[in-house]
Amino acid sequence: EALRKDAIGRICTFSPCIEQVQRTVVALDEHGFSDIRMFECLAKDHEIREVPLPDIAEAIGGRKANFRGTKHERKRRRHDTGTSTPDESDRPSVDAVVSKPLDEARGHTSYLTFAILAADSRT
Repeated sequence: EALRKDAIGRICTFSPCIEQVQRTVVALDEHGFSDIRMFECLAKDHEIREVPLPDIAEAIGGRKANFRGTKHERKRRRHDTGTSTPDESDRPSVDAVVSKPLDEARGHTSYLTFAILAADSRT
């Protein structure tokens, strides 16, 4: 009743559980809504970090970006193994921000339900 009678009505509902989605879909259908769609919204944590990228000369030489470990761990490894060259610390560092989903999904799922009500179905 709250939607305008002379225009297409659109609705979006949020439901924290699937049982509420089921009741919502039945009610939308009973009131003449069409194109009813539901999407699950599952929050998933991501690990986000910066990784140093090789410069162009290193990339041409075959060096790849190291996406494992933190920046501190990589610096410590270079220092411990003695592989850093004197001019390496003088070079500007170019970092990329990368994201990796965590293996376990924690949290609670929820649902968004969308529907359309045609103008002529309300008369």
